[in-house]
Amino acid sequence: MHTGSTPALTSSIPRKMLLVLSSISIVVLSVVYALMCPYTKVEESFAMQASHDLIYHGWNHSQYDNLVFKGPVPRSFTAPAILTLVGAPLAQIGISKPVIQTIVRITLALILSGSFIEIQSDIYYNVSELAATLFGFIVSSMFHIMFYSSRLLTNTFALLFFNLALGNMIYNTKKHNRHAFFFLCTAALIFRSEISIFIAAFSLHCLLSRKVTILEFVTQGLRAVASILIPSILFDSLFWNRWCWPEFEVWFFNVVQNKSSLWGVLPWSWYFLRAIPKVCITFLPFLLLLRLSFIKRHMNIWLPTLFFVFIYSFLPHKELRFIFYVFPVIALFVAIGVSHFLQSPQNLFFKALIHIAFIAAVFASLVMSFLYLRASMINYPGADALNLVNKEVESGAHVVLTPAAMQTGITRFLLRDDVHYHKYVKFSDDFEQVAVDVINFDVYPELTSEDTFEAFYKNVEYILSAVNEEYEGFEEVRLFEAFSHYNFRDLDFRPFGKAYVALHRRL
Repeated sequence: MHTGSTPALTSSIPRKMLLVLSSISIVVLSVVYALMCPYTKVEESFAMQASHDLIYHGWNHSQYDNLVFKGPVPRSFTAPAILTLVGAPLAQIGISKPVIQTIVRITLALILSGSFIEIQSDIYYNVSELAATLFGFIVSSMFHIMFYSSRLLTNTFALLFFNLALGNMIYNTKKHNRHAFFFLCTAALIFRSEISIFIAAFSLHCLLSRKVTILEFVTQGLRAVASILIPSILFDSLFWNRWCWPEFEVWFFNVVQNKSSLWGVLPWSWYFLRAIPKVCITFLPFLLLLRLSFIKRHMNIWLPTLFFVFIYSFLPHKELRFIFYVFPVIALFVAIGVSHFLQSPQNLFFKALIHIAFIAAVFASLVMSFLYLRASMINYPGADALNLVNKEVESGAHVVLTPAAMQTGITRFLLRDDVHYHKYVKFSDDFEQVAVDVINFDVYPELTSEDTFEAFYKNVEYILSAVNEEYEGFEEVRLFEAFSHYNFRDLDFRPFGKAYVALHRRL
């Protein structure tokens, strides 16, 4: 462990206490975000619905959401199955479904927090106690890391294994690089195939630097296939009623067919110029404090990271969550750069300057996190509308949920068992679609005529739809807003919303 003069940053508070406090802050903030924003967006839909079905339907696959409301690609059940190990027993003793949903979220947040604390431990033993402490405060102050730590996304699941790999890469020994390779293979094979880009650069560097041999990499790869991939394929195939390697199908859909572009495209530079600064703009200047010796020593970390973002930028469809793995690396290097500077025999004035600048950067990041959190709290109008409906309708009522509502917070955890909820109903003159009960999947007659259309809708009491839609025989009783903007010009720090979901009630 690196030793040096005690920096001002830890002079007034025992250093061990600060380290523990930084670790606690990761756990507490990730849980707080899960509690403050307990609902979901459409990206999380599969894993959250799968968690519900695993808890409440077990091996009764006929009641599983994924077999009726199929997405464009299959996803793995492995992570939801693990997360439900806590929620399932609690559901058996009568804990309500919405609470179980939050418990599933918190379970993931605690697991991911543990992986960040594991990285702190690796930094502690390989760099310094101060660097480990700074890493904890940096990570906990980054909103997107803390917020998404409880989001049931394949990116979050993959981040867990990437963190385990990153902790091993800090040691940069043959043994630890082999372990890192195994964790990276696990993440790529099961959750996010794009991590193979990182693996390629990491493997090449290790081979050229003679840290690991080809045979050792092949052995670790076969180990991952035998112990992780094959069991997961068998497990997932049970739930999809066919042989299924979900992540391979996702890779084929996104890369070979390039169908991810249907969800929008962004310029090549977006990750570098927009996404990364958005998450950690206050900390990026501190990368200039890194010593050349450390940069050379840990090329096994930063070189694959840079290569990953560079190559992945060529995929037209981009989202911030696709490069989650970059942010722990940035936090690591910033923490090491600042700690080395503060523990080096530098001029006291410059030490004090960096000391103050770092505290200001953490504070500024926390302020931005607070603003992001307030915006996120009002960003689930579908869930808000459904909660109101659930309080008012009686047992046996029929409620129609349109995509605008379903994509903004509604999951099966929020549905009452004694109410009929229907989605995928087409409101137009050709009456082409069918109405499906979200709870028991009863399929109603095709709405091929106005008579069958009216026969179905005579029992509907509420419709949750997009705004500016009208339905004969219904009145619009309330609008629910999603976050729109902040008005900083007038120094107004309240989040402003824009009507997104409308609640209609039968006249």
